[in-house]
Amino acid sequence: MKTIHLLVSALLLCLFINGDSLNAQSASEWHEDLAFLKRTIVDENSHFFRTTDRQTWENEVQALHDAIPNLERHEVIVGLAKLIAGFKVGHTQMPIHPWRGRPNATLGFQRYAIRPYVFSDGIYIRSGKEKYRDAIGGKILKIGDTPIEAAMEAVRPVIPWENEQFFLSAVPSYLTCPEILHAQKVIEKLGPVQLTYEKDGKVRTIELQPEPAGFVPGHRGFASKGSGWIEVNHDAANPLPLYLKNLDPNYGYEYLPKHKLLYVRHSSVRNEDGESIAAFFQKVETFIDENPVEKVVLDVRLNGGGNNYLNKPVITGLIRSEKINQPGRLFTIIGRRTFSAAQNMVNEIEKYTETIFVGEPTAENVNFWGDTRRYQLPNSGLPMFISWLWWQNMDPRDTRPWTAPDIAIDLSFADYRNNHDPVLKAIIDYDHQAPLLDQLRDLVQNGKVEEAMTAARKHAADTRYRYVGVEDDLNRFGYELMNNNHTKEAISMFRLNTELYPQSANTFDSLAEGLWKTGDLKAAVTYYEKALAMDPNGVGVNSANMLRQVREQLQTASGSGNSE
Repeated sequence: MKTIHLLVSALLLCLFINGDSLNAQSASEWHEDLAFLKRTIVDENSHFFRTTDRQTWENEVQALHDAIPNLERHEVIVGLAKLIAGFKVGHTQMPIHPWRGRPNATLGFQRYAIRPYVFSDGIYIRSGKEKYRDAIGGKILKIGDTPIEAAMEAVRPVIPWENEQFFLSAVPSYLTCPEILHAQKVIEKLGPVQLTYEKDGKVRTIELQPEPAGFVPGHRGFASKGSGWIEVNHDAANPLPLYLKNLDPNYGYEYLPKHKLLYVRHSSVRNEDGESIAAFFQKVETFIDENPVEKVVLDVRLNGGGNNYLNKPVITGLIRSEKINQPGRLFTIIGRRTFSAAQNMVNEIEKYTETIFVGEPTAENVNFWGDTRRYQLPNSGLPMFISWLWWQNMDPRDTRPWTAPDIAIDLSFADYRNNHDPVLKAIIDYDHQAPLLDQLRDLVQNGKVEEAMTAARKHAADTRYRYVGVEDDLNRFGYELMNNNHTKEAISMFRLNTELYPQSANTFDSLAEGLWKTGDLKAAVTYYEKALAMDPNGVGVNSANMLRQVREQLQTASGSGNSE
């Protein structure tokens, strides 16, 4: 019996040593991996240095090289991931978070089995394993001794965030990985961690235990009932909202006869077995033609992409539908998970249809780097995915970080917990009105200048329109009035714009031009100087040119030869 015990012990020791040796990589081997990473970027993917300073990036490579002998394995890996994430290209990354369907066994990173979500009113535990039931629904205050806001910023450099929406979507996966938290100094050591949260008015703590990586059992990141995981809305009195209903298929639709609204969920740009995207959207077209449909909602808020060559039938179908492709009848729901091929789709919908975007901004730049090549580090075997193809189906000068909603609607924790969908409700309640510029024009033409200014102020203060604002409309309207010799009204609009957007150099440049046209040269100088100081290399270039001309007029008018 003693011999058997010794044999088993020897086998376990051997397994431990072998397992450990997979992770025990020498500093020189890590240096080789780092050198491979650097060569891959510099020699094959130098296009990233169009937006990232090469010397700064190479300094960071050198800093990691020098630090490697004193780092633990997971700290080196996080350091490598940060070098890739630093390019801020969503598709370009070293995948290290532990929430993937097929976890990387070579990586060996663990997870804490809860899923937070950043709602409009804080970051809450949206779901988790049964053993954490009491904490689910709690508002997270601290991870270990680190306040949650500081923890989010600490992991930010590890995330390949393309814009703030990508960050909000991805950060829960990074906040629940012990190795990332430790490497970024959120927690002091690997292992269990105390999570502090607030629930039902009380501050509580719970100890989270590390466990192997894995996927949330369910669909599209939402846990299924009976899976051993709990979503905070599982016990809600209200039925699931349409965007969470029957999530398994990539697409589906439902008609709401009370509102004469057809809701279409499109959550992946990939064909389903048995029904292609083209066949599905042909059914949608037929339904619209044969039924009393007054509004169509295309919901791509959960759509993370796929094959953008499958987008064509979606776009052409919407364009063909004269019944629906009209202002106030077609709506597209977008959000922080709208990415990649779904962004391509959104771009085409924006260009060719009369849609109204509702929800949150997308997670992708409108023009972006996509389509990755897979590389493998020679010693650790860790993969990295590097984008090589520039997707540009919008204007080449379009540098928007995302597609913003025309009507911004946020999701609160209470909304999710109670199965409310404020985005769809906003669409159902939507009463189409003339564009703001048309409203302002009608009011001013009827002598109601103060009412026009009140309408503009109200629109600017409405958070639903925070991504579109009224600055451009007011500026355009001011010039329209000035060109039609309504200078007094034009000055009113320009002044209002400086009041509403005091950080915009262009509003002061326009006001200066309006005052110049009225002959108020001194005031024009004041506002051109302000615009020039605020944005010397942008709007200020025009301001400086105009300023010289105004000063010349002042000198001529004064007859002194000296500028005032």
